[in-house]
Amino acid sequence: MGSVPVFVNRVIQISNSISKTNVISRIPLCNRISIRVASQSLLIRELTSVNDDDLYEINDLYERDREYNKKATVSMLMELLECPVKEVESMVQRCPELKFVSSKNMQCNIQFFKEKGVSEEVLYHNPWLLKYKTGSLSYKLNILEKMKLADISAVIPLLQLPVPKLRNFESLTKKESRKVPHGNRLKYTSEKLQCNLEDVCKVFQQHKFLFTIPFDRFSAIMDLLLVQKKLQSG
Repeated sequence: MGSVPVFVNRVIQISNSISKTNVISRIPLCNRISIRVASQSLLIRELTSVNDDDLYEINDLYERDREYNKKATVSMLMELLECPVKEVESMVQRCPELKFVSSKNMQCNIQFFKEKGVSEEVLYHNPWLLKYKTGSLSYKLNILEKMKLADISAVIPLLQLPVPKLRNFESLTKKESRKVPHGNRLKYTSEKLQCNLEDVCKVFQQHKFLFTIPFDRFSAIMDLLLVQKKLQSG
């Protein structure tokens, strides 16, 4: 992902102390901060977080008479996707919740993404897309389009976010759209760091505070990262 992880570490390290007026003066101090400590703290936060969507968008997760065992799920997915057994087994292993999702739900999602131009390869790499209700996925994509994020293949990581969070981020994006170059901070980050938009979306999905810290501070840290990179390469 290029410079994106480095940028995230820098945000964690200095977002509480840096201001736009002292970006350059803080470079020596920032270089002494341990990235390892920040990463461990962030990992703990991510492991203890809960995805609200899982509680109501997986079909009958706790009804024993609707459960599918692994073998039945693999067989069902092989029929729906026409994939080799090893690939399908890998999907179920990476997303065990699929064992509790109905065939109808998965079939609707596969058809939905095909109509949107999303390949089966994308579904293979993101099997969790099959566990949500089709209506919810459609609603989330509509929200992302309002945020000027219409490239479905790039924004797929953001579909893991609960609807309330997406709506909140949409509201924040709308408020700062005139201030932020390219209309939103994801595209801004992609252009500024010369990174793939999909990689940026992955990082923002994993580290949701990037949506909410004040943009002036966000931009200042971005400039700091680029200055440091230039000094190191020079």
